[in-house]
Amino acid sequence: MDTHDNTRHITGGTIPTYLLSWLDSFATNSQQRINQCELLSVVVAVLSFPKLFQDRDVLLWSDSTAALKACIDGYSRVPEMAALGSGLHLLLADLQARVLYQHVPGKANPAEIPSRSPFIFEAGAWRPDPNSLSLKDKATLAGIADTFSPVRFPSQEQLLQDDLFIRFDHHHVSQ
Repeated sequence: MDTHDNTRHITGGTIPTYLLSWLDSFATNSQQRINQCELLSVVVAVLSFPKLFQDRDVLLWSDSTAALKACIDGYSRVPEMAALGSGLHLLLADLQARVLYQHVPGKANPAEIPSRSPFIFEAGAWRPDPNSLSLKDKATLAGIADTFSPVRFPSQEQLLQDDLFIRFDHHHVSQ
């Protein structure tokens, strides 16, 4: 939400296979990628809406404490979280954004609604499929009256830039 003009923005889509392969390339044997995807959603928000972050005070919230820790620290013991966290810090520094992070319980987080629904392309934009939303989620989205914008995932080229998504070698870092 942009408090300067009271507009609300949302984006979403299916994570590209190249991005999932990049997460797998860290070989951490993680069966679930929920924390990585929670952190990825913050990176995606910055990439999708850079003008909303440029030279601004920003409040970002998440229901994932692991993602929040990587956001705050710019680092994690989990290599892919460290790469995403450092990339987030570099993106925000480039935009000169001043960020405060907060935890919000999942049930109270309206940003979770798109994760509970597949997206469909409708009227020139990606939107949560209204046929798959609960009545409560439909009412919440209707009350938000948001503007849907195209999602921007990190490109394959960006993921390979050592100066953006830094791949930490955890075997050589002292604990």
